Parts: sequence; C-alpha cells; structure tokens
Amino acid sequence: MTTWFTADLHLGHGNIIDYSGRPHDDVEAMNHALIDGWNQTVADDDVVWILGDFALGKLADTLPLVGELRGRKILLAGNHDRCWDGHGRRSEGWTQKYRDAGKTSELLMRLALEAGVLVRTDRFVDEVWGEALNTRRNTLQSKIAKLRRAFGDPPLVVSGDGGYKLAVDPSEVDALVVLDHVAEVSRLLDGGDDREAADLCASTLKMYRGDILPAAGDGEWVNPHRARLEEARMKLVETQFSARLRLGDTGDVIGELEAAVAAYPYQEGLW
Repeated sequence: MTTWFTADLHLGHGNIIDYSGRPHDDVEAMNHALIDGWNQTVADDDVVWILGDFALGKLADTLPLVGELRGRKILLAGNHDRCWDGHGRRSEGWTQKYRDAGKTSELLMRLALEAGVLVRTDRFVDEVWGEALNTRRNTLQSKIAKLRRAFGDPPLVVSGDGGYKLAVDPSEVDALVVLDHVAEVSRLLDGGDDREAADLCASTLKMYRGDILPAAGDGEWVNPHRARLEEARMKLVETQFSARLRLGDTGDVIGELEAAVAAYPYQEGLW
C-alpha cells in the first residue's frame, strides 16, 4: 500500500484550462486525462490525500467522478470545495454530498460480496448510509444507474422484488473464491492430498493484495466480511504449513513458520 498526496484537480472547472495552461481542449478531455493518469498510478489499496479543490463546475456531474478514481480518497477541503468550513452557512449540507459521491465503489463491493443474491433496498440504505431516508434512496438509485452505465450491456446490476443484485457467478468474485477455497483445502488435507492442498493454499494466498476490501469503505457493514476474510487467510497459512510439513518440507517451513508466529503471535494454530 502506498500513500499519495495531490491537490487542485479542479475536475469540471473549464476556466482552469486557461488559467493554468492545461493542455486540454475542453473540460471533458481534462477530466478524462486526470482520471486516466490517476488510475495508472494509484492502486486499489493505496490511500490518496487530496489537499483541496477537488471538483468545481456543476457538482452534480463532477462530484460523482470520485467513484472512478482508484484507492481510498481523503479530502482536506480547500477554498474552492463547497464543503469547506470557511464558506460558513453556505457549506451546510455539502459534507454529506461529498461523502455520498464516493459511494459507488462501496455499493459495488456490497453487491459483489453477495453476488447473484438480491440485496433489499432497505438493507442497502441502512448499511451503506446508516439512515433509511428518502434522500438516501434517491442517491442509491443514482449510484445504481451509474454502475449500470459503467457496465453497459448485458446489464449486470439488476433490480426486482424491492432490491438489487449483481448478476455474476460467485466464482467471478475473488473474495468469494477465497472462502470457497478455504473449505476445499481442508477437504484436500483431510483426504491426504497434501501437495494439492499446499498448492491451492499458495495460489489462494496470492489473491490477497494489501488491505482487505479497501474499496468497501469504512461502514460497519463491511467489518464482518473483513474479519471472515482475515480468518480465511490465517486458515490458509496454517493449512499450507501443515501440508508442507507432512510433505517433508521441514527446512524452509521452520523459518517461515517462525516469521509467521512473529507476525501473528496470538494465532494459536501457528504455535
């Protein structure tokens, strides 16, 4: 994970092209170039501090662009940000609008963790926003529409029976694949297939990259999912060591096991 610092993106601000001599023909080209450059540099598990002046212009169009940027974004509001306290009463209500703008990736993660299963609207709103308000429902509908536009055809986000679901097979979601593999490696180890168990543990552990579910935000709803995936990681580590020891790979395992115990001293399965 890398921490980045940036400032003065001025997404949607046409005049900044002339003021600062930016090499873009129009606002749309500037926005596209900024987002493309950002995503070529920032990884999903990176943290980016935005030191003011994120978006201007028609904020109904520009604020949602935050959902297209990779990584976890932290904004320190500048004087051109509507949520800046220095604007006094004019800033009231804008903080929540800025927060809502970053919910698109969180909504996708929420759907993906129950791929193929309908998530009811009331539950969606309560978990992601914490308030069952009509304004939040309207925002949810807007975010769902944005996801649908991003995916194109065939539609992957479908609605019905008072909710939404991501119409993909669970095998296409890494987090769900990890949980499935945990059960499989236990079955392989119990069946005496130590080599297959060790290899599957190794390939599955490579699916963990940085923080767990970094795009899912900081809502309480994601904590059980993160805990379950962290528990799965420990199970894979323990099973891999067990399988390799049974295969006679004691030389390399001892050193790696000592390092694992140092990193996770309270994980009894490693002792």
